[in-house]
Amino acid sequence: MRLALIKDNAISFGWQVIFMPMPFGFIYAYIPRPIAMNELLLKETIGLAQKEKAVFIRIDAREEIRMKDIRKLNFSVQPEQEFAVDITKSEDALLSEMKSKTRYNIKLAQKHGVLISNFQFPISNESFDNFYNIIQKTCIRQNIKPHPKEYYKKMIEILSKKNTISLYLAKYKDVSISGALIMYFGNVAYYLHGGSDEDNKNVMAPYLTHWRAMLDAKKGGMKKYNFGGVSISNPSWEGITRFKLGFSPETKVVNYSSAYDLPIQKFWYRVYTMIKNI
Repeated sequence: MRLALIKDNAISFGWQVIFMPMPFGFIYAYIPRPIAMNELLLKETIGLAQKEKAVFIRIDAREEIRMKDIRKLNFSVQPEQEFAVDITKSEDALLSEMKSKTRYNIKLAQKHGVLISNFQFPISNESFDNFYNIIQKTCIRQNIKPHPKEYYKKMIEILSKKNTISLYLAKYKDVSISGALIMYFGNVAYYLHGGSDEDNKNVMAPYLTHWRAMLDAKKGGMKKYNFGGVSISNPSWEGITRFKLGFSPETKVVNYSSAYDLPIQKFWYRVYTMIKNI
């Protein structure tokens, strides 16, 4: 559900509330990365959570939250660090601020004849299946769970109607080996989902995929290219973090706060925290 404050017939502030399933038929309400906290919306959200019989409200905050009964966690659902590159600079300047290895890998992919396609919508079933196949291979390799196939299909279907999404596929010898789903909001291009096929990793297709997406976003008037989550401290994120930071190692990552829980049904919340040991 989406809640918003309306002023002069326009949305002045809003956030999204997602009701997430828990064991034994319970649910909790989740607010992903609100721009800021707002007392009126929070009061409305609490009432909504009570009506839906949610056990608690979880908020992935941008900054510290100070309020009665709220509990800070030592983790978050969304990444606590993001990495966004300023793409208002010239193409030569963007290349010069990359790590030399990143520049080399972009040129290496071009030398190998890797071809990047930015698809017009609606895309063919074959192209979508190629993208989803890359997602599956990446998730298996990194031991993470992908969204259902329908999730990506619905995202593309809805956002493509407003021209706020692009799908990139890299091909090598007529085989799709890298892909990226990019969303546009405001003046920022966001890398949402993607991955690569390990079988042809030596041709460095992901580097060229993102370089093409960055240049297209720049031409489209975007000011930043947000690579999404990184982690300076988590060893399991080391590879993906090194890849992303290579595009602009002097750019500082953006740090967010951890998540917060606001109990609604306090007894059941205590039971939940004991079982989860949080």
